[in-house]
Amino acid sequence: MANGEGAIHGCQDAISLMAAWLGSCEELRHDAVGHRLTEVAAEGGPAAVEHAALCLVDIAGMFAELYADCAGTSFDTVLKEAAVALRNSDDSDTAMPDA
Repeated sequence: MANGEGAIHGCQDAISLMAAWLGSCEELRHDAVGHRLTEVAAEGGPAAVEHAALCLVDIAGMFAELYADCAGTSFDTVLKEAAVALRNSDDSDTAMPDA
């Protein structure tokens, strides 16, 4: 992701989305994150939501790579395991493509 003010705000917004997720019980997580996304959009428009999403991908990728390194496996294996775990979860709202 490019450096700059948008990227900085995007990372701050991404962290605030993760905080909303973490600070909510499982039943209310989608609502809490959705509410925070609405706030991000109201504050900065669609571009702010896009920057936050890109930062979330960067953060998720970083943690997946770290997990793969610690587990002694490949990043591809981690993604496949995550896809299987999500497919096997009780969350019928989560649609995962085949990895």
